[in-house]
Amino acid sequence: MNRLERGTYGSTLADVIYQPEQFTPACDGKVNDALINGKATESCYQAAREALAGVDNTNGAIYFNDDHGVVTDGVFYGGMVFYY
Repeated sequence: MNRLERGTYGSTLADVIYQPEQFTPACDGKVNDALINGKATESCYQAAREALAGVDNTNGAIYFNDDHGVVTDGVFYGGMVFYY
């Protein structure tokens, strides 16, 4: 949502999510597969509802990466780091 609000990553949520080389699960079809086959969990839907309602647990971050210690200043969650 932060990237969408910024306006430089696409003008729709789909533009942002399916931007090449950004969100691997979207680009490799795993998101669509989960939705089509009912594999998306309730916690995924809840997180999406919260994000759409304006909840931002990343403090406005627009970048993310696996937490391999390269980025030290950001929000760490679930093995990922979210940062500017």
